[in-house]
Amino acid sequence: MNNGRQDEAELRALEDAYELSCALSTGLSRNDVAMILTLTEAGINAQAIAEVVKTLRAEQAAAARRQRQQ
Repeated sequence: MNNGRQDEAELRALEDAYELSCALSTGLSRNDVAMILTLTEAGINAQAIAEVVKTLRAEQAAAARRQRQQ
């Protein structure tokens, strides 16, 4: 079980990562950043996560274009 200091450190890491995400204009929400941190902490390759995010964004943009054309 996490202690208070560990919880604070994890929250600070999330806030720092989210601030960096905003500074880089990634468009990721705080929840997105939290999920990405969780995945990387679980050992998932960061490059693989980035590719999934790119693919999902491309699919979302394509769906939006199709919706506008209807």
